[in-house]
Amino acid sequence: MPSTSLQALVAALEEVTDLGRASHPTLGPKEPESLKLARAIGRGQIVLPIDELGRTGWEKRATGLTEFVSSEAWIWSSHGTGVIDHDRLLMWMKAPHPKNLVRFFNLWGSEDIFKAVTRTENSRKALWLGVQGLVDLRNNIAHGDYGVQATQADIKRYMNAIKKFCDRVDRYISGAVAKQYAIARPW
Repeated sequence: MPSTSLQALVAALEEVTDLGRASHPTLGPKEPESLKLARAIGRGQIVLPIDELGRTGWEKRATGLTEFVSSEAWIWSSHGTGVIDHDRLLMWMKAPHPKNLVRFFNLWGSEDIFKAVTRTENSRKALWLGVQGLVDLRNNIAHGDYGVQATQADIKRYMNAIKKFCDRVDRYISGAVAKQYAIARPW
């Protein structure tokens, strides 16, 4: 059951990254610099277009550079349009630890998503611990820790924490999209 909650959270994160294409296909000039850079460079074991170009000898870079410019240049231009490759933005996130969620939403211009969706430190800590608890429980079970069990009460508590986090982020993103494009809240 906890892995289902994690899958739902990851699916929600993928949906948030796909928001750009669904709500406004010409995000290029309005995307935060951090998101533009995350699209072009790799994270850890992941090799992205600019990483591959760096590993290629200069005499053989023409084809790769042409492909990179044709697929990625729109995001740096105020006139171009393109598609956000949301899978590439999530490849580095093995599990939705709270610190990874902060890092992910930072790409979109939110310095600390937990701070943005809560008013008090106590609420922030409770939300953080709810998400972290689910991730830890899932990891322990998945990696064979036989001393760990998920009771029905645990599962309900984690599901409530994840739902609360997703609901608040959804409300926050709706407001951010409305503000960014000077429109009414899209949902």
